[in-house]
Amino acid sequence: MDISPAMDAIRAVGISQSVTANNIANVGTEGFEPSRVRFADGPGGVGVQVQSIRQDSPGGGLSETRPVPDGTDALEASTGRAASGTDLSREFVGLIQNGAGSSANLASVSAYEQLTGTVMDMKV
Repeated sequence: MDISPAMDAIRAVGISQSVTANNIANVGTEGFEPSRVRFADGPGGVGVQVQSIRQDSPGGGLSETRPVPDGTDALEASTGRAASGTDLSREFVGLIQNGAGSSANLASVSAYEQLTGTVMDMKV
């Protein structure tokens, strides 16, 4: 049993989680363009790996603003996009997907460890 594909997937999801966290951390940074992770099949078509990390196209996501009583600008509630171009709803969906991917692959690794322990116990 080879757990390399599960370990590769955990690494790929970790990179995706870092990119998502960076996008969220820069939600208030004007002019920031969020990045996206593109995944590809792992070696031999087994598992998953990061193919590339790309930045969203410039100018594609500045939200409309409206004045608020104190004179500052506020995000238009219906857009969900920040002045940085970050779409928080998309980022939070990414967090959920990353969590599910991590959990599934960690379960595979845990099962492998339990199986290995059982086999080792049988040999002793």
